[in-house]
Amino acid sequence: MQSFKILFIFIFGLIVGFVLSLTFLNLDLGDRVAQPAEGGLETSLMVDSGERIIVCRTTLEESKNTVFDLLEICAESENFEIDYKTYEGLGVLVNSIAGSPSTESRFWQYWVNNEYAEVSADNFNLEDEDVVLWKLTSY
Repeated sequence: MQSFKILFIFIFGLIVGFVLSLTFLNLDLGDRVAQPAEGGLETSLMVDSGERIIVCRTTLEESKNTVFDLLEICAESENFEIDYKTYEGLGVLVNSIAGSPSTESRFWQYWVNNEYAEVSADNFNLEDEDVVLWKLTSY
């Protein structure tokens, strides 16, 4: 069990390091990364389902600057689907990303700049150069 925890922390660190390197080194990954447009907020998104990793770098309009807006824009540009439900007064709960659904023991969570977010994705406003990681995590 201890070796599994160490392996999980190591892999998670590699993933976060990779996302941060995309932001700070501005690596060119060709067609795999959406290229940002001029103006607006430059942001990066990484989705890790445990089976597939999706990376997207794009520019958000200042009027559409939430974590959920970024997820929707990247879903369109990177050609994957999202499933979600909106709860009145609480916000959006993401149920599935790129064909990987939440289950009784696994669910989608997100971090911004390596900090766990405690509000729904449609209530978290991003800033320029923010990095978002969505990960399918276990209880």
